[in-house]
Amino acid sequence: MNATYVGSNDDFAPKLAAGGGVFDLVSPSIDSTAPLIAAGFVEEVDTSKLDHWGDLYEKFRKSDGINADGKAYGVPYSWGAIAFMYRPDKFEEASTSISDLWDPAFEGKVSLWNDKSAIYVAARLNGLPPERRTDCGGSEEADRTAPADPQVLVDGR
Repeated sequence: MNATYVGSNDDFAPKLAAGGGVFDLVSPSIDSTAPLIAAGFVEEVDTSKLDHWGDLYEKFRKSDGINADGKAYGVPYSWGAIAFMYRPDKFEEASTSISDLWDPAFEGKVSLWNDKSAIYVAARLNGLPPERRTDCGGSEEADRTAPADPQVLVDGR
């Protein structure tokens, strides 16, 4: 196997569009798969060849992120969450709420990745479901889900 790495999920579509090779397998997060499907960068998965397809959690199997026009284009294999870390030498007590990221008391002490995962953090604050987390623009949600400037540093800058 020859691995080709990308810097983030945002790099998958440009990498596949540029060509330069044939990829047998890609492993993007489910939030980035719809554009890959729409652009024709991935092929349908023949789920009849997967002995345990029906055993997968239905919500994962039927997710909009891997399905289009009644066809599956991906196989869910893991699930996770966005972790939050803090330095105990800098805080008397650990935060217990995402809303603390917007607390002016934390100005200059919060850092987020410079990609769409920052939107997910804000969307979680607002209780938005996963399928809405990439569509926060142009609404009241956008005002509240915008990165917590100026207290949030992006990539430590």
